[in-house]
Amino acid sequence: WGKMKIRQALFFKQIPSGVVEKGLGELNENEYLSVLRELIEKRKKSIQDENEYEQKGRLIRFALGKGFEIKDIDKCIL
Repeated sequence: WGKMKIRQALFFKQIPSGVVEKGLGELNENEYLSVLRELIEKRKKSIQDENEYEQKGRLIRFALGKGFEIKDIDKCIL
């Protein structure tokens, strides 16, 4: 899961936002982006037949659905 989805799940479990933000702040950014890159590469293999524009759109929607932020997705799709 991405940070947005983690935040949402913990919000519904009524975990204090300060605790959530502290925990998310401790994530290693390189590892986090590495996980996102792996997810995108795996997904890219299943949608190879489409043109580049459509493929990029599908990958962005896929990653957003997993809870990743657009700024992180942009870093990994280029």
